[in-house]
Amino acid sequence: SRPAPRALPAKKPEADREAKKREQKVQRLEKKIAELEAEVAAAETKLYEEGDRLDALTAARIWKEKEEAKKKLEELFEEWSAVSAVAP
Repeated sequence: SRPAPRALPAKKPEADREAKKREQKVQRLEKKIAELEAEVAAAETKLYEEGDRLDALTAARIWKEKEEAKKKLEELFEEWSAVSAVAP
């Protein structure tokens, strides 16, 4: 008779759940980062292409929104980096 096949060590369900939660968080962060990058690019394009036709208040508002989005991007990149760096 043949020996029974050896079972592979089972992953702990808790570790699997944590890895899945971490991966979902990474995906959410990546989606938000992509959205903010698009927002920054759109604002930069509008300022560049329409800057001479925008009134000062509108241009200032677009600039401020762009800068706020860039700041949030930096924060999200830091969070993404920290979450992504954790070994699965």
